This record gives sequence, C-alpha cells and structure tokens, in this order.
Amino acid sequence: DSALVVSPTGTGKTILFAEAARIASKRVMVIAHREELLVQAAEKIEAVMGERPEIEQSILWANEGPFGKAKVVVASVQTLNAKMKSGRRMERFSPDEFSLLIIDEAHHAVSTSYARTVNWFRKKNPSCKVVGFTATPDRSDKLALGSIFDAVAFDYNIRQAIEDGWLVPIKNTVVNVDGMDFSGVRSTAGDLNKKDLAAVMEFEKVLHGVAVPTLDLIGDKQTIVFAASVRQAERLAEIFDRYKPNCAGFVSGKMESDRRRDVIARFKSGALQILVNVGVATEGFDAPGVGCVVMARPTKSRSLYAQMVGRGTRPSPGVPDAHDNPEDRRAAILASEKPDCMVIDFAGNSGQHRLIHATDILGGEE
Repeated sequence: DSALVVSPTGTGKTILFAEAARIASKRVMVIAHREELLVQAAEKIEAVMGERPEIEQSILWANEGPFGKAKVVVASVQTLNAKMKSGRRMERFSPDEFSLLIIDEAHHAVSTSYARTVNWFRKKNPSCKVVGFTATPDRSDKLALGSIFDAVAFDYNIRQAIEDGWLVPIKNTVVNVDGMDFSGVRSTAGDLNKKDLAAVMEFEKVLHGVAVPTLDLIGDKQTIVFAASVRQAERLAEIFDRYKPNCAGFVSGKMESDRRRDVIARFKSGALQILVNVGVATEGFDAPGVGCVVMARPTKSRSLYAQMVGRGTRPSPGVPDAHDNPEDRRAAILASEKPDCMVIDFAGNSGQHRLIHATDILGGEE
C-alpha cells in the first residue's frame, strides 16, 4: 500500500515519480513542502507526460470543476492543510478519484501535516497507494518513516551512484580553523543546537577562517556555501566580496521570494560565483554547474550532510547519458568540464560531538 524509494540527489527521483504518475490508473497527487520543489516537479512531469499538472499552492487553485481536471495535481502540504470555512483545503479533492499519492523529499513525511493528508485520502479511499522519494531516509531525531511507509522498494546510495558513473566523484578537503570551538554547543533533536552553532560560526575570526581558505581552494569553480544562520550567510557573502569583488550573494528562507529568485538566477547564470545559503539550497536545488560545496554549517546529521553534498555531485548535463556501462560513464565524467566535486569541511574543537564528514556518506554499506 505504501513504499519508499531511496536514491541520491541527481539520480532522477523526479523523473521516476513522473513516470509513476504517467502509468497510474487514475489521478495522482504529488505533495511537497517548498515552492522550488513544486515548480521542479511540475516541469519534469510535463516533460515526461506531455501534460501540464495543476498546482495547488497559496493563491493557485487546481481546477476541481466538472470539466478539465488535470490527471496530476502538484500540491503544497501546507496549502492542503490550510483551514477553510468548510474544513481543510485538501477536502476540496475527492479521494476516490486518486489512485496514487507521491511524496517528494519523503523524509519529512512523519510530520503531522503529511500524516493528516495521507490519512484523508486513504481513509476515504483505501485503494489509494502512497510512494515516497528521498535521498536521505535517516532522520537525526530518530522518528520512524515506517509509520508512513510499509517497505523500501528501492535503495541506492551515493557511493553506488558514483561507481556506476551517474554522479561525479567527491574530492574532500578539511581545513582547520582557529577559534572554531563546539565544546560548549548543546545537542537538540540529534544535531547541533542551532542557536549555539550560529554563535560559534558568526564569530569574526571563524568567518575569515572559512572565507579565506575557501577562496584559495575553489579557483573559478561555481560554489555553494551552507551557513548556519542568516547573519553568518550575510557576513560571509560580504567578506567574500571584500576579497573578490562581486563574486558572492546570499539567500535565506526569510528573504522575499522575488529577491531570493533573483539571487539564485544570477548564480545559475554565472553572474555570481558563490551562493551562500541558509536552508534554501538543501533540497530540490538543481544547479549542475556547481563544482564545490562548502560546509560552513557543521552537522551531526548524516542525512543533512548528504543533502548538502548532493548539490554538487550532478555531472555536467548529458555527459553520462550517451554511455551504456559504468566504465565509459566514469571516463566521460573524468574528461568533462566537471570531473569531480570538491567538498570543503572545516574542523576545530568538536568537544563531545561526532561531526559528519564526507567519508560518512562514501562508506556505502560499511
């Protein structure tokens, strides 16, 4: 009745669920939690099916009249749970019309809003199936995805994808930073406490200890930097620009969406070399040109780390697609303009914490 698909960033999860939607016997609801994920899903589904899905998000309402209902509705989980006079917005939809619910970034599916949505459709229509897609099924707070999904249908990890020639290999560099001390940082829900972490990473000496070696190492590589707070992101972008004028911009979830989209567009076009972000580029951010990922947001969460690394492991578009075997795909990647992804970790005094580094996601089954 419900299954989970685990596959790394860049290995085609959106294409997989677009195909699942195409072959579904009845209507399909694709559910995600962020605007960027909804837009990406709608575009890929249209490319696969030749039919534009309708979007249910905020001021956008999927057509639920008697004529012209789209086979696929791409919906925000927050919007589906929004209250109306007659109930919640999901109740506009007739569960009997749907044969499949698809949950993007399904590691979020244990939240109350997702559970409520799944229950609405499946209680009214027990034959409606549920499939979730994620790159990272493990959660630092230990909440069990088994409460939503009965089984794992497919499980593929980053190391396998690199060996099979679908992702670029990772080159890891660790930089020691004086003054970066996590010994006084508390743990919250299995990861470093956000407020304590921000205080460490916003320290002036640490900011320069991150920015200077980053600029020395990246050369002309397009680079994504993950920051722990809005203040850290803003200051890092400012320091990068001080050393190399007009090279960096920053985005955060608190930024106006139009401004955020503008900064991201400038980065993807190459007008900015460095994008410093807080929680924006962690999921559903597709920029194959990224050749370096900078971990200026240390973490104890393997799943969060894998999401961040995944922003840089996509090969240049089309490079592996012309080859039928792993050896030829790996050779094509090695000969391409993006032969690998540099990942820069920063080390200091970790105290009692066991921080995640690149080896933790490259261990495969070990």
